[in-house]
Amino acid sequence: LLQRGFPGHFWIRGVVTGLRKVSGRGHTYFQLADPSPEGGQSDAVVDCALFAGDRTSMTRDAGRRGRVFTLENNVEVRILAGVNFWERSGRFQIVMKDMDHDFTGDSLAIHLKKLVEKLSSQGVLDENSTLDMPILPLAVGLVTSRDSAAERDFVKTLEESDYPFRVYTVG
Repeated sequence: LLQRGFPGHFWIRGVVTGLRKVSGRGHTYFQLADPSPEGGQSDAVVDCALFAGDRTSMTRDAGRRGRVFTLENNVEVRILAGVNFWERSGRFQIVMKDMDHDFTGDSLAIHLKKLVEKLSSQGVLDENSTLDMPILPLAVGLVTSRDSAAERDFVKTLEESDYPFRVYTVG
């Protein structure tokens, strides 16, 4: 019923609580709670998941915008999400697809900007620009099961980088 009622993605906001990485696959789980009065109990809480592939995409996209992607407990966020119901266990959760960094305030981006300004004033950035860039390895060996999710995720990430990587798979 919830999936039919919310068939696409939607924006939802709340305070991140219970943040944990439980999955060996790199998935992150947390709850999104209504902001509560100081010291009070939240009126509503929903389980959320951030799957590893989405986290990788959001980290890369944030980096391209000069921002840092992070989730922290007790920080109010606005996220793009979808409804997910896993029938086997009867579990309902919200699956995070993106985050509104401007709403969150992105304190790490502010910290990064101050750090860049400091390094620039000390001449470190100018010094770095005189160093030779290392050659990017374009041939990558991948040891995994053929046609696995890991292989698909890895190759997809390389393809999205727009570099002409060649992947040699052993599996």
